[in-house]
Amino acid sequence: MRAKIIIKTDLLEEDIQARLKEHSWWPEFNQDSQDALDIKQRILNTIAENHYKLAAAGAKFVLLKPSTETEGLIGTELGNIVIRISNSDVPVLQADCEELVRLFYRYCALNKRPLEFVNKVEILEVKNHNIIIEGRPIPSSRALFQLARTHKKLELSIGLGGLTLLILSLLISFPWPVLDVVKRNSAILAWLFDLPNKSLGAILIATISASLNFLFHYNELKNKSIVWNLPQRTS
Repeated sequence: MRAKIIIKTDLLEEDIQARLKEHSWWPEFNQDSQDALDIKQRILNTIAENHYKLAAAGAKFVLLKPSTETEGLIGTELGNIVIRISNSDVPVLQADCEELVRLFYRYCALNKRPLEFVNKVEILEVKNHNIIIEGRPIPSSRALFQLARTHKKLELSIGLGGLTLLILSLLISFPWPVLDVVKRNSAILAWLFDLPNKSLGAILIATISASLNFLFHYNELKNKSIVWNLPQRTS
């Protein structure tokens, strides 16, 4: 399997190489060695045929992460920096993509350098454009909320509905002077107005539980450098 990350930045090649060396993504052998040429060719051989020439022409240097045996190639294409990595294990590719995104994002944020992730991060089949899984790198707070709402739609509905019921119950159960008159004149109305008091505890527990479930999930998404999802298939 292969993965592709496209970024737009003004980082110099020396900056990129230094970051990769710092995080154990740089091979011990020279970039003009046969080992490096072999990695370059293996990565190019995974690319779809209609992108091969562009990738080969823009290839700069190879990557190697010994701990996961992930190989990679960095190049420039159409004014962007393209990072291509390869590993037979999809979860390993996902983790390595997350590390690379986090690496560049933190460095650029710390040094106030421009960084834009062009398109989504993609994990694809070898030699074609079939996307296995894709992810949005460093998503915005709004995008994260929408994604959390999609994943936890029921919990969000219960939380918002419960909050509404809770407010209504508090308003109804408040000792308004007019309600005392109504309750004294009608046993049925008195019983109806007392119902919110009896259900207040259950509504409160359900609202808090659902809201915390949603917020914990949202916070979990915030801690991820890439939020993954399956690609939308067109029929």
